[in-house]
Order: sequence, then C-alpha cells, then structure tokens
Amino acid sequence: MILRTLALAAIIALVAAVALALMVLAASVLRPVIAWIASDERTAWGCVATMLIVGLVFVMEGRNRNGTR
Repeated sequence: MILRTLALAAIIALVAAVALALMVLAASVLRPVIAWIASDERTAWGCVATMLIVGLVFVMEGRNRNGTR
C-alpha cells in the first residue's frame, strides 16, 4: 500500500515537472510574441477577449455534448 502511494506520488511529481518544463520552454520560445502583446494595450485586451470567447465556446460545447443545456 505504501509502495503504491509512493509510486503515485512519483508519477504526479513527474507529470508536474514535465508540465513546468514545457511551460518554461514555451515562454522562452514565445517571448517575442509575449512582448508584442504587452507592447500595446489594445492588443493585450484583444488577446484577453479572444481567450475569454474561446474558453466560453469550449465550455458551452462541452455542455451541449453532455446533453445538458
């Protein structure tokens, strides 16, 4: 039982480490894009609005697929 718990904790730690490494890599690769978005207030708010709309579309699509409206 203890070994199973330790194995699960190790897997969770490994997944978290890989996710963190991917986020750092993406931030370093996308640094010029992030700087461009941050350079203009209208561009930044446009990106925020776009992410909000896309997130809302995904949430609503998921609700429709489950049969709940």
